[in-house]
Amino acid sequence: MLHDSASRRVDMSDWRYVIRQKWLDTDVAELINPSRAFIVHKSTRDADALGSSLWFSDDFPDQDEQAGHLADGVFARQRVRVFEMWYRVPARIKKVQGGEFHGQEYDPANQVMRAAVEGELCHIAEQQQMQVRLAIFTTAGLLYEGRSPYRHNRFPYTLMAAYQRNRDGAYYGMVRGIRDPQDAFNKRMSKALYVLSTNKVVMERGAVKDKERLREEIARPDAIIEYEEGKRLELNVDRDLAAAHLQLADVDARMIQDVSGVTDENLGRKTNATSGVAIEARQDQGSMATSELFDNLRLAFQFHGELQLSLMEQFATEQKQIRVTNAKGGFEFQPINDGLPENNLVRTKADFIVSEQDYHATIRQAQTQMLFELAAKLPPDIAMGMLDLIIDLMDVPNKDELVQRVRKLTGQRDPDAEQTPEEIAEQEAKQQEQAEQNELAKRNAIAEVEQKEALAEQARNAAQLQPVIDQLEHLMKLQGKEYALAVDQLEAKFNAQLDSLKAAVRDNQAQQRLSQSKPARRAK
Repeated sequence: MLHDSASRRVDMSDWRYVIRQKWLDTDVAELINPSRAFIVHKSTRDADALGSSLWFSDDFPDQDEQAGHLADGVFARQRVRVFEMWYRVPARIKKVQGGEFHGQEYDPANQVMRAAVEGELCHIAEQQQMQVRLAIFTTAGLLYEGRSPYRHNRFPYTLMAAYQRNRDGAYYGMVRGIRDPQDAFNKRMSKALYVLSTNKVVMERGAVKDKERLREEIARPDAIIEYEEGKRLELNVDRDLAAAHLQLADVDARMIQDVSGVTDENLGRKTNATSGVAIEARQDQGSMATSELFDNLRLAFQFHGELQLSLMEQFATEQKQIRVTNAKGGFEFQPINDGLPENNLVRTKADFIVSEQDYHATIRQAQTQMLFELAAKLPPDIAMGMLDLIIDLMDVPNKDELVQRVRKLTGQRDPDAEQTPEEIAEQEAKQQEQAEQNELAKRNAIAEVEQKEALAEQARNAAQLQPVIDQLEHLMKLQGKEYALAVDQLEAKFNAQLDSLKAAVRDNQAQQRLSQSKPARRAK
């Protein structure tokens, strides 16, 4: 692919063009635009006319797919090289302002959008923006040119880049920084291997008759060397140089790891950091050095998901059942376009969000170890209740079988598994029993409150009648007119107090009925 070299943004928003090439069969290429099929045939003839010059082209990997035939005459299918170019041009676009279609391009074919505009729920405004267009061509001419068929008005490709050079905007990966230390490491290892595999001979002139025979003999592990008597012959192999080269190779290997930003703690290796805080700090150091890589990767996932979601909202118009699985293997079927508003993808505008996840297995293992240490400090019943979740975080063989057996022993169930009819019936029975217990406890509480209120009412009545009783006892001691007058006064006073007491009782009963009717009204 060839992209705009003047661009600087990783979201490709400032790209003016991007070109992709591909070899297609001529019958497939003709379907792009049947009215210009002669362009395809002309391109095929031009490719045949190149002949042997194709061997010297800069597309050596594509020579097996090229049009025409090669020297051995293997290919019988006619193929043509097609270029697909996406580019941006400035244009005046009608945009919808206001309402549920705010910011979208006005589409007269969209009946809902047209009805909203005609009903003055929104209005149309003309704006200037970059419009994506598509051109498909060969070396002989243009096959198709028109506006992008996609509603998102973006290039249909996702850029996945690790780093970008500030000088010219070229994209590169982590390997570029590691390349030089890797070359030095390979050189040092090659030097050490050469020193260990060769022998150097220091001898006087005439010590041996055939030097080439001596060279072959000393290269053998079971060499037998015969030299002239009185002549000096020494094997000086310089084995010490091999150790020096290996030390330099270790330095280069360490440099490769340092340049990559991955620490030994990220790899789970033992280091001089013994405390958990020190290990976590060095893991965070490695995470900071590699965070840009994972940030760019998540950004690429975000852009790719937005494009896919836009295509689904544009073209997924038929009713379907989608099988959705979770992280633990459980699945459910989600209907789309079944007539319900919440399942209508075409009329729904959703956001695609990539949640962050932990890419480091060593950190997950450390978290599992921390959970095991926490469970050891908890009461046994609580620790057994969370044991299945801790084992589920481990990276061990047959993990699912272990979790299943632990849940069978502890009575726990898989939260993602579908309930069996027996489990549903048992759960309903427990819920019914719990509801009955709650109702019984509620009734007992109400009865206890009513009993306390009745006792309090009796105590209040007794306190109010005590003066009357005292006066009656006083009247019993009086005689004649004084007795009759006192009786009349006491009767009048008693009737007044009795009327007041009855009124208070009626008010209390009315308030109780009102307080009991309010929860029922809220429940309705």
